[in-house]
Amino acid sequence: VKLRAHQSPSAPSDGDPALPAEVDTIVLRACALDPADRYDGAAAMGDAMRVASVGTIYRKAPAVRELLGDLTGEVRLPDMAPTEFDPRSTKARAGRRARVRSRRRSALLGLVALMLLAFAGARAYAALTAPDRVEVPGLSELSKDDAMAALQEVGLDLEVLRREQSRSVEAGSVLEQEPASGTLLEGSPVTVVLSAGPPKVNAPDLTGMTRSQLEVRLRASGLELGTVSNKFDVAAEGTVVAQSPADRKVRWGSSVDVTLSKGPQSIEVPDAAGFKAKRAVAILEQAGFVAVLVDSYSDAVEEGLIISSDPGASTTAPEGGEVELYVSVGPEFEELTMPDVRNLPEDEARSRLEGKGLRVDVVQSCGGGTTVVDTDPIAGVTVRENETVALFVC
Repeated sequence: VKLRAHQSPSAPSDGDPALPAEVDTIVLRACALDPADRYDGAAAMGDAMRVASVGTIYRKAPAVRELLGDLTGEVRLPDMAPTEFDPRSTKARAGRRARVRSRRRSALLGLVALMLLAFAGARAYAALTAPDRVEVPGLSELSKDDAMAALQEVGLDLEVLRREQSRSVEAGSVLEQEPASGTLLEGSPVTVVLSAGPPKVNAPDLTGMTRSQLEVRLRASGLELGTVSNKFDVAAEGTVVAQSPADRKVRWGSSVDVTLSKGPQSIEVPDAAGFKAKRAVAILEQAGFVAVLVDSYSDAVEEGLIISSDPGASTTAPEGGEVELYVSVGPEFEELTMPDVRNLPEDEARSRLEGKGLRVDVVQSCGGGTTVVDTDPIAGVTVRENETVALFVC
């Protein structure tokens, strides 16, 4: 086979000089080194062999004139004289017949030889034009284009059977091939399964997790930690306050970016003094604080208005932190001890309590009674002037 690829064959007549020149021409052209010099196909080679066979037969066959001469030659009728035997004429006719038979035998042998050579040439042509067997290259993890190029280089074709998801092979690359190795005839297909890439998984909610916690959660989901950024936030320092992507499916093995809290930043507390409680709360919340209302006595600030705050106005405090707003409930009255007015008539009990600066609210415990049976607050506790106490009468 190697010699066939690099060396022209010898002419058949080198081994048998009796072979016609047409046989040399056909065989040498069929076995030419350059494919462009060969026959275009089996049909063209067959036509050449038919032409050669007719020409050979024609050259080797006896002349038609000679054959017709044997059949239609002039016949002289002898005279009536007695026939005399002429040995020379008999020998001449016998010689002519022998020459004719020899020519016919040579033509027949030439035809048989040409047919045998034609058969051998056809077998040689089939062997020369038959596809070679080539090694199947490994295609694992090659892209589709690279795999196709590798196969075309050795004369094979690529056939995609299907696509399957894979966590280890990039999408569009070869996952499996059949056959994986061995040899194939040139032009044969190699069947491959291409990777469709990794499956999709849900991106977990990482809000409030520390870095170590979120890394564990991402690994469990088949994901990786991407870019980590930081910002001031009311959330605890070092915990997740934002992530991307979130609340959707992502490719297995993809990255999730997170933002961690740097803790609350210190901002200035606005001045809410003199505002009504509702308005003061809105001012604090708009600034980024949580307002907490605290009742407080004041001789100077009207009831219902803000006296002050803690932390105080114009100071700084952590964003999102609490700021107490002190709401005036009016002047602060003196403390006194609640007197015991039980078993007294209602009018007398009222008079004694109002005389100490308390307000009285009468509650009927049973229909038609006027005697105090109990009080709220009870006797002996500390109260302040202007507070309201209840008298239960029966």
